[in-house]
Amino acid sequence: MEQSSLSDFKERNGFRRIDLPRYYVPLTLVGRAAFRLGLHHRLAERLPAPMAAKLRELRAAWYDRKLPSATGAP
Repeated sequence: MEQSSLSDFKERNGFRRIDLPRYYVPLTLVGRAAFRLGLHHRLAERLPAPMAAKLRELRAAWYDRKLPSATGAP
């Protein structure tokens, strides 16, 4: 088996593998539905790119209005 440079780095610097047990949490019906709908992901990951760009423009306009830049102040 060929080792990667990351494995070599870890071995040379004293990293050790520690196996931890996995725990599974039972979900309620609501939790299962939310998980299947992908609601555990961030909203930004679910938005289409054009909508995210428009929201970024709106946020920038909000901050420009709310916090005027120091360059325009006397």
